[in-house]
Amino acid sequence: MHGFSWFSFMRSGDEKPKVTRELLLRVLAYARDYWWHIAGMLVTILLTTGLSLLTPLIFRNMIDVVIPARDTRQLIWLGLALLFIPALNGGINVLQRRLNSTVGEGVIYDLRSALFSRLQRMSLRFFTNTKTGELMSRLNSDVVRVFAVALSHRFCGFDRCRLGHSKKVEGQLTFCLDIFH
Repeated sequence: MHGFSWFSFMRSGDEKPKVTRELLLRVLAYARDYWWHIAGMLVTILLTTGLSLLTPLIFRNMIDVVIPARDTRQLIWLGLALLFIPALNGGINVLQRRLNSTVGEGVIYDLRSALFSRLQRMSLRFFTNTKTGELMSRLNSDVVRVFAVALSHRFCGFDRCRLGHSKKVEGQLTFCLDIFH
């Protein structure tokens, strides 16, 4: 009764599934078509991190070298660099958000298509025991919630270096993936 079937998940109220290596590999399989976008997001995160590290170095150079030497030309260039860095950082952030939304929306579309395809192959008995409206609402909301969290920085951990997921997301992730069994 406690297997990984559709009905066992629907009945289990307090039992929360654990995130295992196999479950994460199943989720990552949906992101396989978007590896270049994900790599691009990682590159943009590294670029913005590197740019944010330049600002203190420029200030150090200004205070320790340029101002005592009274070099106004280098002071102007470093001041312009301090203006240019946030603008470049903003442009890179726009690209990063674009890549993130492309991956997120693409994975949501792929998962939703797979779920509805699988749902159409379910037996008639399944639909007599399940309210279709509630099922469709649950499928739509769970797909969006799971991948909104899974592909956000909170779950991927690229720029926060942490893996912050909740038990509710684990349950929804398992719910979405268990329909394939």
